[in-house]
Amino acid sequence: MPCHFIPKMLCSLLLCLLANLSFAQDVVQAKPTRIVSMNLCADQLLIMLADREHILSLSNLAIDKNLSFIAAQVGNIPLNEGHAEQIVALQPDLILAGQYSETDASSMLTRLGYKIETINITFSIADIKNNIRSLARLLQEEKRGEVLIQNMEQRIKLANQQAQLQKRRLALIYAPNGFTSGSKTISHEALELAGMDNLAALKGIEYYGNLSLESVIQAQPELLIINDGTINPHSLAQRQLQHPALQHWLDDKNVITMPPQFWICGGPMIADAIEFLVAH
Repeated sequence: MPCHFIPKMLCSLLLCLLANLSFAQDVVQAKPTRIVSMNLCADQLLIMLADREHILSLSNLAIDKNLSFIAAQVGNIPLNEGHAEQIVALQPDLILAGQYSETDASSMLTRLGYKIETINITFSIADIKNNIRSLARLLQEEKRGEVLIQNMEQRIKLANQQAQLQKRRLALIYAPNGFTSGSKTISHEALELAGMDNLAALKGIEYYGNLSLESVIQAQPELLIINDGTINPHSLAQRQLQHPALQHWLDDKNVITMPPQFWICGGPMIADAIEFLVAH
């Protein structure tokens, strides 16, 4: 409405309000250029999607070669331990955190007015795609996100086609204390796509659970996947994997150790996990 139809002071106030709204919209849509990750899974997606000069810091797990898929790519990017005071000193315009981690620091940073986005835990390849697209949209790197997804899908498709030419096997992911992955997990989907039946799922385990040594020996899976990320190889939990009964039965069996960084976090590296399984 033209200003001559309303009082001059009111017109000025309206123009000021519109200008502020426009500025606020620009701020919301501004591309993040000072990004900090406090979480291993966020680290990996961030490295894949963002320009390096926009990454201020990654979590200290980013360089752990046993857990991090991008350990060799971190280079001189500073690391943090997830403490709020470390993050505040960097003055980021975007902070990435895990769904169930860094809660105290995240809460404090939120109260201080910092923008925090959470990377959700993944239970399927569909979840991985959603996380990639969500972060890519946030970083205004949608094209990179779609390229990541397309490459992942293509590699999985080729691996699955190769798996279909092989005999289907009964497999089990087995970790210290008999810990295993049942249905409704990303590792279960990886087994299925690699042409394998998951013993844990057949035993009724959903998400994660434990299988006794007796159950494993009785079922005699054709492939045992040691999912061993244990820091202390001499722990009591670790000893179950070295039990004489299990070792005797495994003498002539196919046993492989899955690199934990292939599926400890949901990301495009799930294709590496599936290719690894098909090859073994």
